[in-house]
Amino acid sequence: MELKSVEERNADFQAMTKVERRKAVATDALAQLRAGRFVAQSGVYELFFSKAGDVLSSSGFLDSCERGLKEAARCECCAKGALYLSSLRRFNGAPIEGEEFPYRDDLLKAIFGREMADLAEDAFEGVNINGRLPGEEARAFYDAFPTDRQRLRQILLAILAHPRGILTRSALRGAIKQPLEEARP
Repeated sequence: MELKSVEERNADFQAMTKVERRKAVATDALAQLRAGRFVAQSGVYELFFSKAGDVLSSSGFLDSCERGLKEAARCECCAKGALYLSSLRRFNGAPIEGEEFPYRDDLLKAIFGREMADLAEDAFEGVNINGRLPGEEARAFYDAFPTDRQRLRQILLAILAHPRGILTRSALRGAIKQPLEEARP
């Protein structure tokens, strides 16, 4: 997979609004999921695999993730993992207040905020891991979408459907009642 240079990603990042950044990441994650490069998997942050099925890397450090994105045939990841990897694909190296992001949570927090990233993870895993989604709501979302792929897809679509590119508890409850569909051109 071809990654842009840090300079190109910095320029992209600086030219975008916060909403555009969040939607760009969600769009990329959805495209990677659709293409089979990201495989939604509960209980795994990111785990890179070669075409032969060998594990390449499973570390959240920047250098191993960039290497994994370039070399891996697929990556198993959770909701936070998908958001992180797509953020890395789009923006790693882009400074916010003069900082770079050597760790996943720094980059996720800069683009989505800790609360939104934690909410996505609670819904994806079906438990109140991060304290953002009450256990019964997390379980209801989990039960409504029985596969990891369905849950991740609904989370990403909820981010894209919101005018501000955010994930909310009400959007997750709404998806249970009426699952979101991708917009067709």
